[in-house]
Amino acid sequence: MNIAGKKQADNIKSSNVKILFLLTFSLAVLIILIQNISAVQIEMKDTYSQDETLIAKITGNFVDALSSSNLFFYRDHVRVPTQFTLSKIESDYYLYALLSGKNAGNYSLQIQGVRYKVGIETKDDDVIKNFTIAENTADFYVVPGFVRTSSDFSLELTNLMDSSLEIRVTYENSSAGGGFFESLFGSGTGGTRTVTFSAGQTKKVNFEFDDSLNESEFKTILLESENISYSVPIYMEFNGTKKIEGTGELTFAPVTVNVSMATNSDTTRIIYLNNKESLPVKNISVYVSGVLKPYVNLSVTNISEMDENSSMKIILFISSGESEKNVLGQITAEFENGSDELFANMEVSLNFIKDYIPTYEDNNSVVNTKTCSELSGFKCNSNETCPGQVVDAFDGSCCLVQCTAKPEGNSTGKIIGWSLVVLVVIFLAWFFMKKYRKVSNPVDLLKIAGGKK
Repeated sequence: MNIAGKKQADNIKSSNVKILFLLTFSLAVLIILIQNISAVQIEMKDTYSQDETLIAKITGNFVDALSSSNLFFYRDHVRVPTQFTLSKIESDYYLYALLSGKNAGNYSLQIQGVRYKVGIETKDDDVIKNFTIAENTADFYVVPGFVRTSSDFSLELTNLMDSSLEIRVTYENSSAGGGFFESLFGSGTGGTRTVTFSAGQTKKVNFEFDDSLNESEFKTILLESENISYSVPIYMEFNGTKKIEGTGELTFAPVTVNVSMATNSDTTRIIYLNNKESLPVKNISVYVSGVLKPYVNLSVTNISEMDENSSMKIILFISSGESEKNVLGQITAEFENGSDELFANMEVSLNFIKDYIPTYEDNNSVVNTKTCSELSGFKCNSNETCPGQVVDAFDGSCCLVQCTAKPEGNSTGKIIGWSLVVLVVIFLAWFFMKKYRKVSNPVDLLKIAGGKK
C-alpha cells in the first residue's frame, strides 16, 4: 500500500472512532436524561425555620400508588413523629407537614416501600430528600399547605411572633384569565391585600371559587411577611357547568402515641380524628400499618360521614407479644375528595418490656373498655346526681352507686333567704334593746310616801 492510501485508511479509521465515541456519548447522555426525567423528584426547600409549614411536590413514574404509609421523616437517622397530609392531584402528589416542635438540625423526608420506574427499569430503593431546620422561628405558619377545591375555601394563618404581624396575600396566576382577581380580592385591589395579626393570633382568610373557569387549573396564593413566604398551590377543579361539593380536612390528635407496656398484657389508648373545616368529610377508612396489625385494633374503622367542625373518638386496643421489642408504625385515615384520595396519619410507638410496671402517666392514659352496666354502675340523668365515685366507662361517665334525685328548688337561694331573715331579727332585737335601755325607770309612789327617794 502506498503512503497516500495508508493515510486515507488512517483517516477513515479515525473518523469511525470519533463517530463511535459520539454515538456512545450521546447514548449515555440520553440514558441519563431518561433516568432523570423518570426518577422520583421531591421539590421542596432545603432550609426551613422552626414551626414553619413544609410544602412539597412529589413527581415520578410510580408503579405502586404512593400513600402516607410510604412517607417518613427522620432527624439524622432517627424517625421523628410528624403530622402531614398527602394528596394526589392529576399525576403528581402534594404534601404539607407541620414542623411544630422540631428543634434545629438535619432532617430528611424519605419515601420507602414503593416501586417506581427509572427509565425502563423498576426500582424500589428509598428516595431521600435532605433538609435543615434552622435556629430561627418562622413568623407564621399556614394550614393547609395546598388546596384542592371545587367551592369556596380558606387558609388558616397563625402568627408565631410576640408582636403584631402584617402578611401580604398575593394571587399569582399560572394561566391566562382574570376573573379570579375580582372573586378573590375584590375589585380595585390589584391582586394583593394585607392582613394584620396580633401576637399569637390565628385567622382564617376566606377565598371565593373562580366561577369564570371553563377547565380545571392550578393557581398560586403567595403569603409573605418580612422574613418568610409561602407559595400555596390551589387546584381549582372544574366540573362541567357548576361547582361540586368540597370536602373538609382530617387531622389526628395527638400527633403521636407512645406506649410502654409489659409483655403478654393488654392496654388501651384514646385518640381523636378531627374535622376542623366547615365542610363534611365522607367515606372515611381508618386503618393501621402492617407492622401494627398483630398488636393494635381500632374501635372505629369506617365512618360514613363526619360533620363540619366535629371530632370522632377512636380507642386503640393494644396487645403485646411474648417477646420484648419496639414497634413503630402509623394509623391512617383515608378519605375522598372528588376522584382522588386524601390521607391523614399519626405515629404509634410501642415498647414491649418484660415485667414492666406502668407509671402514673400510663395508667392515666388508659380508658375503661367496659360499659357502665358491665361495671354494675348507673347512668345518671339530668335531674339526678351521683353521691359516690364517678368513673369513665366505655359509654361515658358512670356512677358506681345508685343515682339520687337532685333537691327541688334552689338550695343556695334558700340559704341566702333564711340568712337575711336571721339578720333582720338580730337587727330588730339590737335596735329595741338599745332604744329602751335609755328610758328612765318609772316613779314608785309608795317609796316616796315612805320617805324614800
